[in-house]
Amino acid sequence: MSKRGFTPLEKIANKLNNKDINADNGLMQVPASSLNKKFLTGFTLVEMMVAVSILAIGIVLISRFFLNTVTVLDSLRNRVAAISLLNTKINDLEEKVFEEGGSQPGDTQESVIIGSRDAMLSSEISQLVVDELGREINEVKLKLLWNEGGKTKDEVLVTFLPSEK
Repeated sequence: MSKRGFTPLEKIANKLNNKDINADNGLMQVPASSLNKKFLTGFTLVEMMVAVSILAIGIVLISRFFLNTVTVLDSLRNRVAAISLLNTKINDLEEKVFEEGGSQPGDTQESVIIGSRDAMLSSEISQLVVDELGREINEVKLKLLWNEGGKTKDEVLVTFLPSEK
């Protein structure tokens, strides 16, 4: 049974000596002068092009993943900033309501900045119901709109506050 050589040197060694490669544990000694130079070359151009192509595809995929991660992190940072701003505004409204004794229905809009983006904050206070104790309760809805990546993003927070008597 003949064994196929793994490297060009094994093939040429088999041709030169006409021996089984396993005769001396695969370590045949062949004089350097008897080896053909074309069998001693390294990688072929095709092998190098395939390796570089695979490497390039890997780099493109990794950079795409990295850019998508940066985009998602930026979006999440904007959402956290928006929710923080809305919480602050609701806390300010609650303080104002308890200092003045209640809230009145109405709508307001103001321009604000989230991080480096312009945004529009709208508040809508509407009379909702009378609770079991006979108090009127207003629904306060704060909505923040901003543009991100060509799309309009929004966050909404809703709370209930006593109405002004």
